[in-house]
Amino acid sequence: MIAMGIAAAALGCGGIYHDRHEVPAGDISRSLMYLRGDLTIARNGTPRRDGRPVDPDAWSPFRLRRPVINRGGSTVLWLKTALPERRLKDPVLFFPAKSYSQDFDIYLGGERIFSLASRNREKDVRLFFLPLIIPLPNNYWDHTLYLRFQTGEPGPMGINSRVFLGSEMALVKRIIKSQADRLILGFIFLFSSLISLFIFLISRTARAHSVLAYSIMSASVGIFVILLSDLTILFFIDPPTAQLITVPAILFFPVGLFLFIDQTIGPGYKSVVRRSWQVFLGITLLSALSFATGIRPPMVFVLVGRGILLAIAILAAFAELLRAIVKGNRPARVISIGLIIFGASALADELTWHGAPHFDRAYLHWGFFIFILMLGYLLFRAFESAQRKLKRYSEELEEKSGILQELNRTLEEKVQERTEELLEKNTELNAKNRILEDRNREIDAEIAMARRIQQQLIPSRDPLSSICSLYRPMYQVGGDFYDFIRFDDGRMGFIISDVSGHGIPAALITSMLKMTMYQAGPRREDPASLFELLNEALFGQTGDNFITAFYGIIDFAGRSMVFCNAGHNDPFCISRGGISQICGEKTIPMAAFPNRSLEEIGKPFRNAVVSIPPASKILMYTDGLTEAVHPAATSVMFESVMPSVLDRIRDTDCRVSVDRLYGSLVEFRGGDSFEDDVCIVCVECP
Repeated sequence: MIAMGIAAAALGCGGIYHDRHEVPAGDISRSLMYLRGDLTIARNGTPRRDGRPVDPDAWSPFRLRRPVINRGGSTVLWLKTALPERRLKDPVLFFPAKSYSQDFDIYLGGERIFSLASRNREKDVRLFFLPLIIPLPNNYWDHTLYLRFQTGEPGPMGINSRVFLGSEMALVKRIIKSQADRLILGFIFLFSSLISLFIFLISRTARAHSVLAYSIMSASVGIFVILLSDLTILFFIDPPTAQLITVPAILFFPVGLFLFIDQTIGPGYKSVVRRSWQVFLGITLLSALSFATGIRPPMVFVLVGRGILLAIAILAAFAELLRAIVKGNRPARVISIGLIIFGASALADELTWHGAPHFDRAYLHWGFFIFILMLGYLLFRAFESAQRKLKRYSEELEEKSGILQELNRTLEEKVQERTEELLEKNTELNAKNRILEDRNREIDAEIAMARRIQQQLIPSRDPLSSICSLYRPMYQVGGDFYDFIRFDDGRMGFIISDVSGHGIPAALITSMLKMTMYQAGPRREDPASLFELLNEALFGQTGDNFITAFYGIIDFAGRSMVFCNAGHNDPFCISRGGISQICGEKTIPMAAFPNRSLEEIGKPFRNAVVSIPPASKILMYTDGLTEAVHPAATSVMFESVMPSVLDRIRDTDCRVSVDRLYGSLVEFRGGDSFEDDVCIVCVECP
């Protein structure tokens, strides 16, 4: 934008100096004559060779389209022309970029007014293709203009494009007019690059790298076009800076092009396209570093090497495009056409750079602009295709939306129907729930009553201080039972039983057991006789349940106990001499078989008598104690730790013994929640 502003300002200023007598800049290259070999120019402007004036007929017409060729060795070429007599304000000569490719000197008459070698040495510049503006004296038409070229490299000599003579302002106008399209397109390319970069930064798609590659390509071409314009080099940067940025700009230009092809079409055969932009990027960095540090390679090697690499990369790129076209990639066809146009314009620029005949104007910017238009055409087609798909999807979505609305209406109707049904069912369920709640309250009341009744069946307190009992039912009521019977002669009867099952059924059987015991009369003094009575009364009345029981009568004075065991756990006798179990003839549990059947199988209820050691304790219990299971190991029961627990309570009284035994059970279980009723009775025998 700065360049465009300066250009507009220059055009505006041109109106200040312009008048009807101002002569536009003219081309002097058409009147040039040339002569091979070295000469000297006398002070009066006469060319001399070997001390003698040069014959005017020795000069030949110089034609831009038929350049003089140096076949090898150091060669000198002279060009001359008689400058036209025109009144110019601030007259200058203008040599466009690439109009010469070797050192040359300018003589006006017998005076040398410019030396490219001296200028380059003075400004530390080694480029021979930068544009030049050479000031002339106001009386320039009194003298002949001589140009002396000397080179040691084979190739065209002299100039390869037109040289203009005119006033400084007229030449500025001409430069602006000839470079306007180049600068405008260059800034368009940079703007396009910035937009693409912005799209890349906000994009999250898989093709975002193609957009970045285009941004780099457009930026490289824009920088190349702007920096290498005559207007930029003449008015905005000095020769050393121009030298520093020109070669990297020339070398970096192919990087963006082949990076774009790599990302959009493919890396090419054996990744030649990808390797090409990587090589060009490396060469660009090395060249920029070399010029920045003062190590400057010969330009002929740089440009020739660039041309060879560029040709290889272009062939590989077109091969990859051809392969994509064969595979049916339609965008590759359009890109191929655009690249052909772009490549042709780049080739024309290359020929112009190297001084080829018939090539004196740059077309690269127009070629790239056409290439961008081709890409824009692809984007338009893609957008159009996406719009058609979007329209089709919209129609499908609208159709499916109608179906969805119909389904939604049907669903709402079904939901309404189901809601009404559920409300009706919920009303019925609430009524049933109220009935169940009333029934549950009744059951809770009945269970509470059963608990109170069961609590009345078992002793409310122990009959002696030397006796301690504990009962923990699994539910509110249970099937474990114990009782004490006092006899007039000082003996004490102890009965403990366990009804199979739990809850209310077991509690009812326990109450039947209790009532039958109260009616037993004198048979309570004989354990076996009492069990026969109980078995006879309960058999057939308990359903599938049976009762295990242990009934013992202790004679404290005689230190003996007569007992009968109906399938119950054997009690422990804990004394100073050790811990042992009281074992007798264990018969079948009650209510399982009638007495007659027990007689037939030889398992009637029989009494046994055992002596009780001094200072001992009798411990009776139900299987809820011994068969309690460890929560972390279901195969481990409390029975396995009973010996060690009993050993620790050997010397304690009955109450402490029961408390510690129950505490050990709670610790073993990890809490006071049990899987069966627990009943413990401990009797001290002094």
